[in-house]
Amino acid sequence: MTKADAGWVEFLYKDVGTGTHALAGRSPGETVNMIGPIGTPFAAGRSRPRTLLLGGGVGIPPMVFLADRLRADTHWKPLVLMGSEVPFPFTTRPSSILVPGMPAAVIAAMPLLEDWGIPSRLASLQGYPGCFDGYVTDLARHWLDALDESTRRQVGIYACGPHPMLEAVVNLARWYDVEPESVLRETNKRFRERFSHIERRVHEQGLDMSKMTLSQLDEYWDEAKRYSA
Repeated sequence: MTKADAGWVEFLYKDVGTGTHALAGRSPGETVNMIGPIGTPFAAGRSRPRTLLLGGGVGIPPMVFLADRLRADTHWKPLVLMGSEVPFPFTTRPSSILVPGMPAAVIAAMPLLEDWGIPSRLASLQGYPGCFDGYVTDLARHWLDALDESTRRQVGIYACGPHPMLEAVVNLARWYDVEPESVLRETNKRFRERFSHIERRVHEQGLDMSKMTLSQLDEYWDEAKRYSA
């Protein structure tokens, strides 16, 4: 997570592999190298002002930041749907913003978004009060089904979350003929290709990635971008 105008950056990670385990062993005040930003930023198409933002688990914060950016322009009409199988990292409250198509019992919302005037709803299989009992993509279907064809053509989907969720989002976009199936597929595919290129080149050179400098890794990343452009 980052807030450029405030001058800070924050990372949310889970200790599941060699890299994140090493990061978890760091102490406050230590210096770490970082490559970034990596990936393709969200680029909202103005022909689809009804933006459906889907966040799953650790993919929730990017959707909040995207909503923050979109609210600066009244052209956009964002709806943020979030799913989590662990307690949400905020205290939910009943929404005061009506969202057509939402099941009547689904009222839990994110207070920050409510204060911004942006509608939100939550989904989980854990039985949390006011949350939709199912996946966030299933909740999205309720909303999309309530739209007429003309309104649905104004919808653009933006998503961040675990890979199975993104696959479900691709299928959702394809079923309702809304953007962006190709963006999700191509972005994930290109990132995997570029990072695999870095790993291959580092291995060919007999180097240890954990001991390489940021400038060295940047050179390999730029090389990977040239090959996959």
